[in-house]
Amino acid sequence: MIVPDTTPRHGEPMSETSDHATSRHARAHEGGRPEVRRAPALGIVASIIVHMLFLILAAFILLDRPGGGGAGGDEIELAIVTDAELTQMQSDALQESLPEIDAASSTELVDATLFDSPISEISLETSVSDMTGMDGAGKSLGEGMDMGGGAGGGAASFFGVEARGSRFAYIVDISGSMTGPKIETLRRELTGSLESLNEHASFFVVLYSHEPRIIGGKRQWERAIRRAKDFAQRDISAIAAGGATNPLPAFEIVFDIRPRPDAIYFMTDGQFPDLVAQEVARMNSSWIEPTPVHTISFVSREAEEQLRRIANSSGGTYTHVDGPKP
Repeated sequence: MIVPDTTPRHGEPMSETSDHATSRHARAHEGGRPEVRRAPALGIVASIIVHMLFLILAAFILLDRPGGGGAGGDEIELAIVTDAELTQMQSDALQESLPEIDAASSTELVDATLFDSPISEISLETSVSDMTGMDGAGKSLGEGMDMGGGAGGGAASFFGVEARGSRFAYIVDISGSMTGPKIETLRRELTGSLESLNEHASFFVVLYSHEPRIIGGKRQWERAIRRAKDFAQRDISAIAAGGATNPLPAFEIVFDIRPRPDAIYFMTDGQFPDLVAQEVARMNSSWIEPTPVHTISFVSREAEEQLRRIANSSGGTYTHVDGPKP
């Protein structure tokens, strides 16, 4: 099939048919541009409408919450809270949630759960008989630490004089004037005093004449257990009177022992220099609270004035014992 050539030749006018087709093509090309541009605009409008609907829905939800919306509603404030503040807030909330306990009920609970079994007392002193290989010369139990006086709730009695505490020191006269019935009475009284101590107490005995002599031979506390009492009683039964009356070295030994005594018994049947009373007061004042010295004049009242001074300066007592006549 032969298609006619409609292309105008040079110099020939275009045909009517060609002009009409070209006009239609141009109009179609010009009319299509508004349709293409109109599509993005519609998408933007639709997106705005959808977002507005979400905002309106959210507003209704917030307005329906208690306290939200209206003029009388509370403002909601946002704050940044540190970890420490958050922990404190949680702790406060936990405390508020705990039930309150009535003080009276609390007391009843404590009373209902009291221990029925006794608690055994623990003593810091150790008997010399339980310690081996220890050099006692110039040493004392607990040396270097002063545990204070008045410890414990025990008691002692010597020549009928009562003392309170758990550590008791005895300074007793065995000078030449203590011969005969006097020394027998001393043995009996000293043995009875140690025997009456409970096992939680401790004792330290210094005999003196012109020089001191320690029962047991060591500068340390003896626990008042059976073995220690038996050992001391054997030593006491061998006491012999003799020599002059010089109690000061015995006091120096007693004031040097640690822990310090709760009470000191000082017994004599004779006179001694005033210097002794002054030195005893000086040594005793080196502690925050003086140790009471219970003084006893035996048979003779020659030293009554000095004994009273020692007792008064220490917070102790003075007692005179008539005892047996020589």
